[in-house]
Amino acid sequence: MERNSYIVFSLVVILMIVGCEKSSKGYNDIVEFQEKVEQKKKQVLEAEKEYTQLLKQWNKKVPDSERVDISKEMSKRPSERIETWLKRRVQQEKPISYEGLADEIDSLNDVIGKLQNKINSLEQQTGFTEPYLVRKGDTHFGMAMEFLMNKHNMSKQQAIKYIKPLGLYDKLKEGFFVYFFFDKQNNRLHTSVNKGKANISPYRYKRRYEKKQKAKLRKLAKKYKKEQKNYQNAIRKVKKMRQNIRDKSQKLAELDSMYNDILVDLGSQSKRVDSLDRISNSVFYTIRSQKNLIEKGFYDIGFLGLSKKLKNSVFDSLNFPHSFDLRRKTRFKIPKNFAEKNLTIYNEYGDKVNKYIEKSDGEFYLNLEDPVKNSRILVVYR
Repeated sequence: MERNSYIVFSLVVILMIVGCEKSSKGYNDIVEFQEKVEQKKKQVLEAEKEYTQLLKQWNKKVPDSERVDISKEMSKRPSERIETWLKRRVQQEKPISYEGLADEIDSLNDVIGKLQNKINSLEQQTGFTEPYLVRKGDTHFGMAMEFLMNKHNMSKQQAIKYIKPLGLYDKLKEGFFVYFFFDKQNNRLHTSVNKGKANISPYRYKRRYEKKQKAKLRKLAKKYKKEQKNYQNAIRKVKKMRQNIRDKSQKLAELDSMYNDILVDLGSQSKRVDSLDRISNSVFYTIRSQKNLIEKGFYDIGFLGLSKKLKNSVFDSLNFPHSFDLRRKTRFKIPKNFAEKNLTIYNEYGDKVNKYIEKSDGEFYLNLEDPVKNSRILVVYR
């Protein structure tokens, strides 16, 4: 049935071009030929639609027993449809000339023969191959590669050279017919696709595919727009965070500068505190001879020199260059050459404190059992 449908379709197409001028071998003529074929295909589809409409009208006018199963009717061969048409004409009491029909059939057979010759001639003129049936997984590019490599013995590099300018990346549906023609004179590859055995035309299939792609793109665009909005919000948050970081960094730098200033001041204060602390926890002492003190005027000489009393000026801090830190020790060593002499020890109040002298391992020490911080000790020898 499919073969008969194909023959009828070919007859319609060829009838359309019988009266036309001889086709050129050029590519433009081939394209024009294809356009005419597509136009006639549309006319055939319209005729099929009109025939279906007539059957529907028939079914409305006749009893149920005489109604026609439209789906079954449309699946019949053309000859069976003609028979149905004749019956309808008889039932409608329209005149039929069997002799005229026989002549018409002979005429059609003659036309069929001429059309077949025309088809063979067109195939020779155009150079188009028999159609390639598109199967699952086939691509236009791959089929063109197979055509050039198998039919024209080209290498893969040569085939790509002719295929690449055509951009054969269109989607093909299973059942489509794909035709190829290699124009040796102009070194160009031509290709054409038609409906073939598929249930949809290449044009409609392309439109449907593009529609799906557009819907997918719209969905992606919507998703992208949403992500872009989220991204922009994230950028604003990052910018705000960066500004906060810059502000805090600037404040931190100011605090760090203040901290360094405080550290410098603290260091200076610490040195001062250490110095004051050392002074406040130290005992200052000096060892002087009685003769030297008298010469310096640090004694009050009584009547006829019978009494000698230390003046308060002798305990001026400038007169006590030596000291030791009570936090580390509570006694200091007296040089042996002084210790063997007659020593008198005074505290800063001018009182004698000889009881603080002790001897250990042949050495003499001034031992402060109950020291007074920041006190002065004067050691006088004769």
